[in-house]
Amino acid sequence: MVTEPVRDDRHTSSIRRLTEGRLRWRVLVETWQDSDAYHGRLLFRREVADRGAGERDDTDRESAPLLHGHSRTDVVALAHDVPEQRLRRLLYSFG
Repeated sequence: MVTEPVRDDRHTSSIRRLTEGRLRWRVLVETWQDSDAYHGRLLFRREVADRGAGERDDTDRESAPLLHGHSRTDVVALAHDVPEQRLRRLLYSFG
């Protein structure tokens, strides 16, 4: 049985910023532990001047779990290694 990990165990780290025309996106990796492994997904948060910390809106994008490692550090390192062009393709795939 596949279960969703507990939300309290999730950690988010900023890895980069992308600019597309007049839009700016902050790219983050969300990591969590499940059994003996760590998993991560990429989050794209549009930078909005009047947005509060931790506040989300309908422009935010989230990938499926794409990254896996033996530790949270491994997963964050993998996220940092994702080429900018791949991040852009993933962002565009959300429509």
